[in-house]
Order: sequence, then C-alpha cells, then structure tokens
Amino acid sequence: YDTNRNNLNTVPGYNLDNNLATGPGDATWSLQWDPTILNNTSFEVFKNKSLSVTPIPEPAMVSILTLGLGACGLIRRRK
Repeated sequence: YDTNRNNLNTVPGYNLDNNLATGPGDATWSLQWDPTILNNTSFEVFKNKSLSVTPIPEPAMVSILTLGLGACGLIRRRK
C-alpha cells in the first residue's frame, strides 16, 4: 500500500502496468486511467478483479494421512 501510494504521489509519469509479477504477502490493487473527457460526455470505470488461491498441502499432513491409511490397512489385514 505505502509503496504504491508513495510512487503515485512522487514519481512523475508513474505507470501501474510496469509490475506484472506478484509475490508472497499482502496484495494491493490500484486503478489507473488516462482518458480525455469531452464536454457533455461521460467516462465509465468498471472493476473486474478476481484472485484465486490453490491450497498446497503441507508435507507433514501428507505423511500423517499416509501413516493413518497404512495403519488402517494393517488393522484390517490382521482381522
């Protein structure tokens, strides 16, 4: 947030399209437009932003699940 705000307020000609990558941590979105609006006309701004996150299971959880399934198989085999 602070980086975007500071750049917009202090860097002449700062363009929000210059950064196409994201990293871990918080996300900040900003909108930028530069239209010419004539007399008796209007300008509409639409926002359509989506974020999808795919959860990745931790290795410890996969190990616990594997051990649990193995234990269930052993118990079933002994009966």
